[in-house]
Amino acid sequence: GLLGDSSSGSLDVWIFTHGIVTALGMAILFMCKLEVLYTYTPRAHRGLCVGISWAGGGIGTAVFSPILTSTSEASGLSATMRIAAAGSSVYLACVFALVVLLRRHGHPFKDLAMPSSLAVTSSNSSASGRRSLLHQMFAQSMQWFTNTNFLILFAGLFIYLFGFSVPLTHLPQYVQDQGINAMDASRLMSIFGVVNAFGRVFFAYLGDCLGGPYLLIFSGTVLGNGVAILMLPFCRSFASFAAFAAGCGLVAGGRAGLLSLVCCQLFGQQLASRAYASLCLAFMLSQTFGSPTVALIYDESGSYDAGFFLVGALMLTASLLFVLLDLRRARAERAAD
Repeated sequence: GLLGDSSSGSLDVWIFTHGIVTALGMAILFMCKLEVLYTYTPRAHRGLCVGISWAGGGIGTAVFSPILTSTSEASGLSATMRIAAAGSSVYLACVFALVVLLRRHGHPFKDLAMPSSLAVTSSNSSASGRRSLLHQMFAQSMQWFTNTNFLILFAGLFIYLFGFSVPLTHLPQYVQDQGINAMDASRLMSIFGVVNAFGRVFFAYLGDCLGGPYLLIFSGTVLGNGVAILMLPFCRSFASFAAFAAGCGLVAGGRAGLLSLVCCQLFGQQLASRAYASLCLAFMLSQTFGSPTVALIYDESGSYDAGFFLVGALMLTASLLFVLLDLRRARAERAAD
């Protein structure tokens, strides 16, 4: 996909090579990473292991974004994509070597049984064929939407993610509208990325230390994210924007690091990656409309304030849904005991 980016001569080709091919490869790699983490990390330390693995996203944002931007300005976009493709090839080789090492010397862990309500029945027919296999895969995906816990989690994520990418997309323009220069605006994104990486490790490890209440901590990070964005319209100086970038980056990183652990807590180790894959539909649908909606509000009113207040209020609503889900989970566990 990245090699295709380097040779694309139009936006239509770029949409295919980057928006479809590259994105598909990243999605497959991401889901495989989750499966490896669930399989080879013990439950007592899973939060720390998952948090460290997720921290790479925040570190990458802080380190590679300015490098790629500088390379693009100096050598052009095509050369930058070729360099990115070469780096991705080295990364893929390292991942392959790690998987081989784990399969030979790693010790898989099994800690949570598959919930009976979500158990997937396999086909008993040896001659099911490709058509029935595809039908079975579709049926298994749709089965999640018959589970109440999954529906609440999906709805909360859909509401929350509507505004999750808004600070990343609109913060640089917003701070420049407030009189902050472009260089300082880019520094704010670096602050966001560094603190985001720390948040991914900190909140996941906090869940380990407290005995695994990942969903409750998750709801707290969403609440903090909403409060931070509600305070953004009141920021005017670079110091206040830096405080926002640090606070929002911290809780947003916590949300990113905790979601896969929440799936493991709610649906069990064996089904966690499948649940996360189905939740990606919320990412796709909600984030597609979130940032453009805030941009439309800005175009119509000339101000980001109304869009930020809308996004913050939606995040507070989502946090309430997650608290409700945690209460429902705890009640079900008490009933089972």
